[in-house]
Amino acid sequence: MKNLNQEIGNLTNQELKSNENKFEQAVIVYFKEIKVIDEVHELKDILEAIILKNKLGFYDGQETACDNSEGSIYMYGSHATKLFEAIRPTLEKTAFMDGAIANLIFGPLKEGVKQTLVKIRTNNLKLNPEK
Repeated sequence: MKNLNQEIGNLTNQELKSNENKFEQAVIVYFKEIKVIDEVHELKDILEAIILKNKLGFYDGQETACDNSEGSIYMYGSHATKLFEAIRPTLEKTAFMDGAIANLIFGPLKEGVKQTLVKIRTNNLKLNPEK
């Protein structure tokens, strides 16, 4: 298996964070109920690789409630729409993301900045076996 740094041209999250001023836009995904925290960690690894490989910004982290009842994922870049469109297929294939809300923020995190909310619907057929 290739080293992740080789795949993304030796561009690291730390290097991207050092240029945070040019990454003023954000995608924050709010999700509900996970079974185990490992689900979030696995998704983090996939999203981080997509973001870094495509040089769209950086994955800043995630938060989850102690009882795993809800959580959020934070990503930043120079273009919120491009960042979201790159990660959207992965979110839609992740069962616990069904019903999650992605908040696309088109500028610095302050009052009055344009935002768009997108509801995530997974295409995981196991979620609706009766259909």
